[in-house]
Amino acid sequence: MAAANDFIHDKLDLETRQIRLLKVDPKTPVGGPMICKLEVFPVSKNTVYTALSYTWGPPPSTETILVNGAPFKVRQNLYDFLYMAWWMSMEQYFWIDQICIDQQNTEEKNHQIKLMGLIYHQAQGVLAWLGRHSRDSDHAIRFVKSVALSGDVNDCIRILENTYDGAPVLKAQYQHATTSFFARPYWGRLWVVQEMNLARSVSFYCGPTEFSLSELKRIIRDSLKLWEAPTINPDAMRLIIDSQDLIAMTAIPNDTETWASLKLLRAPLRNARTRLRSLVWLHCDAACVDPRDKIYGLLSLATDYGAALAEELLLDVDYNKTTAEVFWDFLTLVIVDHVKIETLEQSLSFTLWVCQWQKEWEKYGSRIMVAMGVQCTNFENRIVGIAQDEFRRRKVKFEAATTPPD
Repeated sequence: MAAANDFIHDKLDLETRQIRLLKVDPKTPVGGPMICKLEVFPVSKNTVYTALSYTWGPPPSTETILVNGAPFKVRQNLYDFLYMAWWMSMEQYFWIDQICIDQQNTEEKNHQIKLMGLIYHQAQGVLAWLGRHSRDSDHAIRFVKSVALSGDVNDCIRILENTYDGAPVLKAQYQHATTSFFARPYWGRLWVVQEMNLARSVSFYCGPTEFSLSELKRIIRDSLKLWEAPTINPDAMRLIIDSQDLIAMTAIPNDTETWASLKLLRAPLRNARTRLRSLVWLHCDAACVDPRDKIYGLLSLATDYGAALAEELLLDVDYNKTTAEVFWDFLTLVIVDHVKIETLEQSLSFTLWVCQWQKEWEKYGSRIMVAMGVQCTNFENRIVGIAQDEFRRRKVKFEAATTPPD
């Protein structure tokens, strides 16, 4: 057999909107390697596929599958999904970044990340893979489905009391199960924000057990009925319960571990005006392996930077750049945007503008620097230089009180 790294991706035309899609062969023999087919397609309304939302999980890639007859290494969590898809005879095409993007080809990766918003929006649906099922997850999902059938959580408790050694045990078990369920790594992913926002529809799978977005919201709502959570902001919880979209979640305190894991899903409702600076500030604490994705992973949602069309993105995706360079690209756009707004109808004292902007930055920007692991010793001089260049470009009169760096 060829070495595990002998698989070669077919080339994509990077001048067009092409992607690769994966299909699991239902005829994969029991006990044999997973057999998959990878093909190139255009991103169009005629291309039918499901986009996978999942966590890569910790390295290394230990599991071997066969893609177009050649060995291909994947990480355990993705292998678990592929096994589940085979076991459940899911014969549709999937877009899965770990396989469908040549991760060793930076130029291709740049191209595909720019298209990700379109990829998830154009998919017939998004399948959110939470990982293998467990006793806790089975218990939490079974309970909420029982609630859905009975129509009331209190009625459900009375119905299920005979299954357990009393209501207190039931309540404690459900509380523990729900806490464990929302502690799964999936809920902490930054990329989930984009994937949930842009999906036409979402189906959640925990092992072979499927549940819907409405059932997920019921899990949250009924959990609040079952036990007190004094550290949870009632207004935030009301938004979760009443909203038509999971993405309407707002501030959830960090001191409540279960709900803090859901904080990343805070975002404005669909079609709302959402600027990149706000998205990055809201979600910069969410988990991603590559700190550059703190910016790149939210571009498709930023209405002021070409939310729908990759070609219109003003902040170009470039994984050849360092984290610090990506941060300064982002900050330059924030400053330029701020100058454009502030100088639309007036000439300002440049010194006053710098003071106002620095106060605003202190409120939210330093948190982004920390989240991305960026350090800067001449920060003030750099932002002054960027702002002065933009003032001059716009031919705005200002009182220059600070000299830009050399």
